[in-house]
Amino acid sequence: PITDLVIQVPEISSLSQVTGFFGGRPKERPAEFYTRVSERLRHKNRAAQLWDYERLVLERFPEIRQAKCIGSTSYPKLSPGKVKVVVVPQLNGLDPEPKAGFFLLQSVENFLKELASPFVEIEAVNPVYEKLRISCALKFSKETLGEKGRYIQQLHQEILLFICPWLKSGSLNFGGNIHVHDVLGFIKQRPYIQFVTRFSLVHVKEETTSYYTIEDTAESGSNTEVLQASRPWSVLVPVRLHQFILVDDESFLPPEIAAIDSMRLETDFVVLDDGTEAPVTVVEPEPPEEGGDEYLSLDDIL
Repeated sequence: PITDLVIQVPEISSLSQVTGFFGGRPKERPAEFYTRVSERLRHKNRAAQLWDYERLVLERFPEIRQAKCIGSTSYPKLSPGKVKVVVVPQLNGLDPEPKAGFFLLQSVENFLKELASPFVEIEAVNPVYEKLRISCALKFSKETLGEKGRYIQQLHQEILLFICPWLKSGSLNFGGNIHVHDVLGFIKQRPYIQFVTRFSLVHVKEETTSYYTIEDTAESGSNTEVLQASRPWSVLVPVRLHQFILVDDESFLPPEIAAIDSMRLETDFVVLDDGTEAPVTVVEPEPPEEGGDEYLSLDDIL
């Protein structure tokens, strides 16, 4: 905080900082200067290509860590002439779902509209975070005797960093995927884990405003090896609490389909706008095609 003036002014008796700083940036280093000038020579302060949108946003808003621009050429479901700019604010701790505020999103839109063609429809949005929940039975090693609670917490933390390595360094993996066996192998490699069985992964994603799709690797006949984000601006993140069951023997147990009574608030529950807590349940508003997705309707789970 600011505590005093660098050069004393007789007319000022005291100085105090009422609020914290925001939107600032450190002094530009030579390498950053050359990068900024090179980028400016390329886009000429005009938003014409997708790359231009991203670099202009990052240069103008230091509070934004990452920007990804998506157009109809890279995502045909978008209308021609529409550009979606996904922004990620600077991280605060280990928050797996960083989101920009409404004012920042509006500022990004207004800034880009001045630099882009008037025929382009620009929308600044937050990433869509799609939840992954692990369900398995674990046998801890003998060294964990009396400390299983601490190791369960540690396992949750390590899974978070495994699925979201960008919390420590790097960029968010928009539209990414995750291999089911990679997650299982990661858990098996923990030094405090002796045996893992009944393993499954549940992927919950919003298809439309009122319908959700649930993909459960425990379903009969499921040969899912890779879970894929549903949109180019979606990011796979783990739920806050997974379903771990402790066992004493090393007998094989088949995976079980996610049940309502195993859901947890703020992890894989759907919370309605009026505050009503609604568990994720599988319904079929229309007869699905064979092998098709199962849909979750907010109206049907009231």
